[in-house]
Amino acid sequence: MIKESWLGRNYLYLQLLLFYLGLNIRLLFANGSGLGMGIFLLATVTASIVVGYLFKGKSWCQYFCPMAPVQVFFTGTRGLVSTDAHLDSAKLTQSMCRTIDPKIGEKSGCVGCQVACIDIDVQRNYWEHAKKSDRELLFYGYFGLMVGFFVYQYLYAGSWDYYFSGAWSHDPNQFTSVLRPGFYIAGHAIDIPKIVAVPLTLIICASISYYAGQSTEHVYQSYLVSRGKYIDSTKIRHHCYSFWVFLSFNTFFAFVLRPSLQILPESTRLVPTLILLGLSLVWLLQSLKRSEDRYAQENVTVGLLKQLKKLKVNWQKSLKGRSLEDLEAKEVDALIKSLPPSHRQKIKR
Repeated sequence: MIKESWLGRNYLYLQLLLFYLGLNIRLLFANGSGLGMGIFLLATVTASIVVGYLFKGKSWCQYFCPMAPVQVFFTGTRGLVSTDAHLDSAKLTQSMCRTIDPKIGEKSGCVGCQVACIDIDVQRNYWEHAKKSDRELLFYGYFGLMVGFFVYQYLYAGSWDYYFSGAWSHDPNQFTSVLRPGFYIAGHAIDIPKIVAVPLTLIICASISYYAGQSTEHVYQSYLVSRGKYIDSTKIRHHCYSFWVFLSFNTFFAFVLRPSLQILPESTRLVPTLILLGLSLVWLLQSLKRSEDRYAQENVTVGLLKQLKKLKVNWQKSLKGRSLEDLEAKEVDALIKSLPPSHRQKIKR
């Protein structure tokens, strides 16, 4: 794969298109049919095998997989309990490609199928692409696609009973209904075929969400200016992205969990929702603290610490019991400035 190729520049648009097509296929053919779902999944697995055979590395995951945008969206700068790859001394990070060497065990098998691979360093991948229009489309349009998927169940049946009862998962008429009216609103069938109504609903919801996301940026920026606070556009966008991920996560589980929660005693039905809300709030607070500048500074600090460790200095004694890893970025910088010239010359910034 070449970074400058059409696929290298537009792969996320392709993945979003495939994701959009997948949602349409599920709503039209696969949701209510075991056979339809089986064919859909088999076709997806076959496509991944073919792409894996034709190209190197994780080409399917990086350039074609319709679910890859979902991973990018919900991971953001990092998962809730994952480690920061740029702060980890391990050479094999996260889900990095690897091979087994009989003598040394696991070693990197990366073939460089994508620069700034999300499976090697999530934050580097995030910050490198944060300003691009394809990421803007993903982070602001995903919420609408997701909501449209669930809302269509209501628009099709005229009530939420069709979805929350689970009737959609075993609809015997799914294949034969694609040319029948696709909307049933206020007790009236709308004479738009279902095969048109489904993609129309998804694209309208995604468009509304996308423009709402852009408006969020403008409103947030205006608010900051009114308070006399000025932060760069990347950080503003990052804060807005994080908000929409938080909103999407809780909205998704509000729809998905509700049918399952009916089997629980009424007094405990709210507990799973509150747990997920709490965990996602912790993730949001962590995400808002991150910035591109902080990531760059941490990268520099890690490099400086590696060089300091090579110096023949008793750091435990010099730092009064603290280790180099205990120091913050500003302290590392101050420590280097306080070194004798002979040591300071060995440190490359």
